[in-house]
Amino acid sequence: QCFTGIAFGATLCTKLKCRLSCMRKWGPEVSDSYCREVIPNFWHCACVVCDS
Repeated sequence: QCFTGIAFGATLCTKLKCRLSCMRKWGPEVSDSYCREVIPNFWHCACVVCDS
């Protein structure tokens, strides 16, 4: 069972910052994280969280 949560939205999103933010928010259940542009120059850090 997985869901995608948003850790933060910002004008800058790096893979590392996104990963760390996901881990801080959801811990070891995070299976993937990625940055996605939602509107020009604004990004969401998305976290895929799965029950272990």
